[in-house]
Amino acid sequence: MPRLSDTMEEGAIVSWLRELGDAVKIGDELVEIETDKITTTIVAEFGGVLLEIQFGEGDSAPPGAVLAVVGSEADAEEFASGHQPGAAVGATWAAEEVDSSRPALSPEALQPSASSPAPDATTRVRATPIARKVAADLGVDLDDVEQGSGPGGRILRHDVERSSQGSGNSRRSEQDGPAISDVAYVLTQIQRVTAKRMAESKREIPHFYLSSDVDMTLARRLLAADNQTQSASTPTITDLAVWACGLALRQVPQVNASFLGDSIMHHGAVNVGVAVALDSGDLLVPVVADADRKSPDEISSEIRSLAQKARQGEIDLVDLEGGTFTVSNLGMFGIDEFHAIISPPQSGILGVGAIRKRLVLTGEGIEEHEVMRLSLSADHRVFSGVTGAMFLREVCLHLEESVRSVLET
Repeated sequence: MPRLSDTMEEGAIVSWLRELGDAVKIGDELVEIETDKITTTIVAEFGGVLLEIQFGEGDSAPPGAVLAVVGSEADAEEFASGHQPGAAVGATWAAEEVDSSRPALSPEALQPSASSPAPDATTRVRATPIARKVAADLGVDLDDVEQGSGPGGRILRHDVERSSQGSGNSRRSEQDGPAISDVAYVLTQIQRVTAKRMAESKREIPHFYLSSDVDMTLARRLLAADNQTQSASTPTITDLAVWACGLALRQVPQVNASFLGDSIMHHGAVNVGVAVALDSGDLLVPVVADADRKSPDEISSEIRSLAQKARQGEIDLVDLEGGTFTVSNLGMFGIDEFHAIISPPQSGILGVGAIRKRLVLTGEGIEEHEVMRLSLSADHRVFSGVTGAMFLREVCLHLEESVRSVLET
């Protein structure tokens, strides 16, 4: 039975790709789900006949919910003869439970509503059913919507909502020039869950913050030499930060942990997430698994691939799960320092600022160095300020000293 992952907050049904009574094989795509992270496709775990659909298009499904029932042809006959939904299938898939209190949806219930447009198939714009309904409700012509942010340029709900920004309450008359309108946007699933999690994080997690300056003069010089080789995998500052955090998390494992209410989980794997901003305004955090075991070049290649998949709407859920720590870099926007919000259940996130030239007094006189500010946001329930300071010191040491051995090879 297709089931929504327990790790998601919730998922909104975008589109059913099979109809009731259709024969399906293992691996067949059944339904498109907009989760807290991405729009993805759920596939059939069993072969047979699609007997029941538990949630219609536009419905939100809770974590772990059974989305549909797939059974054998014999199950289909019993189902059609009036048995309770899932009764026959329950014997076949004993490990699964179907909510029989929720009525099965008829094929008619899956048809577009009267307000939904029904364009000719030969000129049909690639858009999700929810996007079509929202477009009809807002009076937006899908042909006027710029290329969608979904897979293959498919138009999603938030693409339509942003395209409708011309409507609103005008505050100027025509004599005053172009009108300035108030525009309300309906949050996407990603934005809703992000808002909920960040509010919970600031409310429930006792954040504390540590900042340190790191001398990036050597790292920048070595990176400049790498760039002259025209290597496609030449690391960036973000890549080096992920690499340094991976090593520091292995050396100070108390930071690589999660608060579980009455216990603290110390994670065996070091998986570092990297905050990636999308053109839609959403934020995704692809995860570099086993970052403590990878070189800067390997991390660079992986981050480039993950970021490209995220921006093209082709990233998989597996690429976004399992993170134990996060790195967020705003230095490329000229931000010197910022305190990021922890993404639970992680216990820390590192903010990377801009590199600035500074005059530094050394034993040989005054020299110009390139300095970067690192800011650690930490969960005081998981580790103390001393532990956080030890972690941040290790990150700085790797960026200032260990970087020579890995970039000069």
